[in-house]
Amino acid sequence: MSKINGIETEWTILQRQHGNLPELPEEKEEDKIVYYKSANEEFENQLSGASLEQLKQIEQDKYLDQDEDELLQQIKAKRLQELKQKQLANKFGGVKDISATEYVKEVCENAGKDVYVLVHLYAPAREECKILDDRLQTLSHKFLDIKFVRVRGSAAIPNFPDNNCPTLLIYRNGHNLGQFVGLGKIGGREMTAADLEWILAQFGVLKTEMKKPPSARVAGDSGFKFTGDFSSTVGASSSNRRSAFDLDDDDDDDY
Repeated sequence: MSKINGIETEWTILQRQHGNLPELPEEKEEDKIVYYKSANEEFENQLSGASLEQLKQIEQDKYLDQDEDELLQQIKAKRLQELKQKQLANKFGGVKDISATEYVKEVCENAGKDVYVLVHLYAPAREECKILDDRLQTLSHKFLDIKFVRVRGSAAIPNFPDNNCPTLLIYRNGHNLGQFVGLGKIGGREMTAADLEWILAQFGVLKTEMKKPPSARVAGDSGFKFTGDFSSTVGASSSNRRSAFDLDDDDDDDY
């Protein structure tokens, strides 16, 4: 055998040098180009699936020609940019307690462009609020690009009834997209974090890897309603608040 995997062995090279084997036919230019492209594509495929640390290791351990080095530097720069973008996006984590005076600043002004903000209006004594708190805490540490805050309902909105808590408001770019009043439409008291994740994913608030509803509790219509800007109702009169809360909610805890 003169070649292994298409490569000349040391023995065959020596035999050709001593005239015991005929010289190899001169490689055609087009064959060289095809081989070069194939090798380059193979190297590019290797780099495309490598992490930033793996790219640095390849750079240290492997002798690269000019083209390979340029390709590696391009992909490494791309990985660094992706890492920076991820670090910028993943800037939250946890549910932040805010006051009524901080509401507009935290929810509408300082969240960041295209960032979803989930606001939990809660009442300390209500068990349903504790349930939603727990589920939001779980999601807040999983989806670090979403801002989670909570504020006491009656503090944020004067005369806001405790039996309308929990209310979950969804904001983006300073605009209220809609809200859920109570747990009835998002899985009830048995709701899990996965249930809530599924519901939020259906409206583009987050991306989930789940392919189907995690439970029958959230398999149907969630009752989510798109509304106008809710932020104007913070501190507003009772009559103005009612129009913003026109949710067509079937629960008995409406006011």
